[in-house]
Amino acid sequence: MQTSGGEKSAFANQLFLPQQRALYEHWVHLAGADPLPSRASFHPAQVPDLLPHLSLLELRPPPHAFHVRLAGSALPRWHGCDITGTTLQCAPWESSREYWRHIIATMAAERRPMAGVWNDAKNEARVHLVLFWLRLPLLGDDGGLILLGLDMILNTSEAARHAPHHAGALPCAG
Repeated sequence: MQTSGGEKSAFANQLFLPQQRALYEHWVHLAGADPLPSRASFHPAQVPDLLPHLSLLELRPPPHAFHVRLAGSALPRWHGCDITGTTLQCAPWESSREYWRHIIATMAAERRPMAGVWNDAKNEARVHLVLFWLRLPLLGDDGGLILLGLDMILNTSEAARHAPHHAGALPCAG
């Protein structure tokens, strides 16, 4: 699905955090006139301040849905462990597996960015945390999708300043 300039602008306006907007603007710049930027055009070193929060997810056929190729150093705060090399079937995703399965299926079908907010109230270890996520599709060498992820983890009090109505999952598509 090709995204028009107006749709890109509308999507950018839905993003809560400046880090999300910065990565999205970088992604739009990399795409240029193409509907999607290539994975080869994205170099994590181009966004050094975001490195701890970045992930690269290689989409795969179900049931595994994706493989985490790279996970930033800030992500264990949310997942409780390093998720590099894991798939959707692994333990850290247990409480949100269906949520992410839906997001991935939508992105695979529509090939457009998505963003949202997730508070995992079922998990006592992180009930005080809120995940502001952004997933941007990149075109792999084989034509498949690789998702560039940005996961900003905020305490609930800090999150309320950015998104006062962040309860539950609120994906917004672009």
